[in-house]
Amino acid sequence: YVYNNSVQTLRLDSNYIENYMGISEDYGRAIEAGRYAPVVYLKDKKNTTWLINGVETTINQSLAWDIETYKLTKPTAKVRTYTYDATEQTFEFENFTEKVFGSEVFTVSGGHKTNAGSTTVTVAIKDKQNFVWEDGTNTDLTFTWNMDKAKVTEPVTVKTSFDYDSHPHSIEFAENSIDETLMTVSNNSRTAIGTQTVTVSLKDKTNYAWSNGSSEDLTFTLAIGVPVYSLPTIVGSYTYNGQTQHPEFTGFDSEHMTVTDNAAKNAGSYSVKVSLKDKSHAKWADTGNSDDRIITWTIDKAPVTIVAKNKTAKAGDPVPALNADDYTITGIIRPDSLGFITTIAYSETPNMAIEGTYDIIVSGPAVSADNNYSVTYQNATLTIGTPQTAEKIKNVNITFDLPL
Repeated sequence: YVYNNSVQTLRLDSNYIENYMGISEDYGRAIEAGRYAPVVYLKDKKNTTWLINGVETTINQSLAWDIETYKLTKPTAKVRTYTYDATEQTFEFENFTEKVFGSEVFTVSGGHKTNAGSTTVTVAIKDKQNFVWEDGTNTDLTFTWNMDKAKVTEPVTVKTSFDYDSHPHSIEFAENSIDETLMTVSNNSRTAIGTQTVTVSLKDKTNYAWSNGSSEDLTFTLAIGVPVYSLPTIVGSYTYNGQTQHPEFTGFDSEHMTVTDNAAKNAGSYSVKVSLKDKSHAKWADTGNSDDRIITWTIDKAPVTIVAKNKTAKAGDPVPALNADDYTITGIIRPDSLGFITTIAYSETPNMAIEGTYDIIVSGPAVSADNNYSVTYQNATLTIGTPQTAEKIKNVNITFDLPL
């Protein structure tokens, strides 16, 4: 007999003679699994006896019969992966018998959960009197349920170091790299020179992990460095022009540098001072310090040319006089003057009696008195040509046509 959730009646063989024997009804009918021992008795003990192993007796006899427990197939865990998705998930079985004889036979505890982690799922037989596992046991079955954490991509930095500029700076992360619903960023602001640790944490470390499987905080270094500047250089060349001039720079950062003594008019060499505005928080690239720097620049002398004019004369003429009208000065900027009188003279006293040439020489200082001009000289030539001579007039016949 096997439990079937119905009343079962003990079936006796042909040795049972109902006219002479009786059986107690309490144990001759049963529903639950188990061992039963109904009593079989003689209805007329005076006239009938039992014959047991050759011995006669009228003592009531017990009959043992069993209703065996119903064997159930053990469920097994379905092979699959569970990953946190913020919804309630159900542990899945293979070979899970939900109902037998129209009723549920198992209880499942721990079979639903939302959070990631390792938990225990227990399957128990509800009616352990009437049901057992196929191996004859009725011990609760336990399963380890691992739900993986959802993976989150680690944030990516774009810029972590900055030059000091008296303003706060923060590590710059790639666009969409920080999901504020899942992460927190702490200690991500610094103004002073130095470094500090910026921490990116998962808000829900129970259910989320980085792509490497760890939920530990990520750390990044935010650095504020001393800004380093290259010394600017002067570009171009400068020549005296009678006006105040200022040198032009390449690499000059007006936001962080100042320049002084950078105006000059006269030709010569000058020193310009370039300074860092914030010497406590900046330095030069080539020296590693923030000391003021001196840059030299030059205004060249303007060129002036004095050119003598060529002169001509005839033999026998007096020596031509030389004066300021016999040379030209080019390149001077009015109202400037050279500060000296140019000398003009013949290389030697011309012999005006005969044809010939003589150098006309202009000379003077190579530099103007104010040092703003460099002076060059170009000489000229006096040319003495053929003298004029009187021509004799030949005889000429003249005819006069007079009226009669």
